[in-house]
This record gives sequence, structure tokens and C-alpha cells, in this order.
Amino acid sequence: IHHRPGHFFYFRGKIKLDDPVYSQGVRQAVYRQHHHRDNWVISDQSTKAFYREMLEATFCFAPTGWGWGQRVFEAVLSGCIPVVMQSDNAQPFENILPWPKFAVMLNESHIPDLHTILEAIPRARVESMQRTLSCVWPRLTFFSSPQQREDYPQLFGLDSFEMMMMELSQHADRTRGHARPGGAEGVQAWQNASRMLTTPVCSCQMQAADFAGVASGPPAR
Repeated sequence: IHHRPGHFFYFRGKIKLDDPVYSQGVRQAVYRQHHHRDNWVISDQSTKAFYREMLEATFCFAPTGWGWGQRVFEAVLSGCIPVVMQSDNAQPFENILPWPKFAVMLNESHIPDLHTILEAIPRARVESMQRTLSCVWPRLTFFSSPQQREDYPQLFGLDSFEMMMMELSQHADRTRGHARPGGAEGVQAWQNASRMLTTPVCSCQMQAADFAGVASGPPAR
């Protein structure tokens, strides 16, 4: 984990300033209020350097478009802290994975103060989120092809398929009335996430302190 040499805030993609429905108006509002800031890229101009720029950026904007999810996955796989602004949308495996440990979860009301919110995050916190990303990314992809199993044998069995099985198991427990009372189910989910994140992953750099200080369960919106 080190200081990333690229932009502080990064987004390239459709903005559609003339279409208030697209992206629930989020992309348009963020562009209008923040595209002029130093070291921020908020642009509808494409570039062949898109993924390199994401790899070098600190925060990557992850709004909706016509659908959900792509921007979040691109950011996570690039090691860029996702700034998720998708009101009322559940994130993948959010009852198991500690989303506030590796993403900034916001809603439309935060748009005017977006720059203040991000700049106020301490450097130590940013580095902790980056370390968590270095461990969590396999949980949000699949390693199912024979070639992937050969190339990444240590990650096979730690991917989104396992996460789906855990989610289904928790759902089955709730359906049978076996969910633990008083928030204990959320505590168990966080313990499961901690166990899974510490399973050896080639890129994982999490430290003991990175597991502390965040409640389990869905991120606040």
C-alpha cells in the first residue's frame, strides 16, 4: 500500500447532462458541482488509459447508470476506493462483506459536500481501506474456468460463488427461523467476513487493526 500517483477522484463515463432521469441525476449533479476541482477527473471523454488511470487514482466514483454494479467492480478490481452513491440499492453480499471498510457509502444528499467528505478522511483510514481492498477483491469475481483455476489456484473457492453460498445459507436460516436475535446474526456475518478475508490471498495486506471499528450488516445509506 502506498500513495497512489494519480487523481484524487476519478470518473470517466456517460454523464448525459440533458437527461435528468439517467443515473437518477447523480452523475449530472456531481459533474456540475465538482468537475472543476484540482486533481479530480469527472469526464465523459473516453481514453485508452482508462484502467491505468483507475489503478493510480485514490477514489473512484461508482454511481448508477441505466443499471447497477459495473463501476463498483471496476474500482474494487483496480484497488481504487469506490465512492458508492446508489440510494436504496443493495451492494453485493453486503450482509457478509464489510463494505464500509473498503468503500465510501454515500447518497445524493452528500453531493454538495463530496469534496469535504473525502478530503476529511485521514490518510491512515485511506490506507486501511486500500489494504482491505487488497483482500476483498476475489470475493467479487469468479474463478471458474480451467485456465483461471490453473493461474490462481490459491483463489479458487474464495470467490463470488462461495459468497453466494454463504448468502443462501443465511437466507435459509432466516426462513427457518434460525436467525440469531438482537443483531447476533450481523456479528456472525462480520466474523465470517473476517475469517474469509484472512484466508491467504496473494495480494492481501490487511493488518489486525483493519478489522476493528466497523459494525457488521448493511452499510448505512
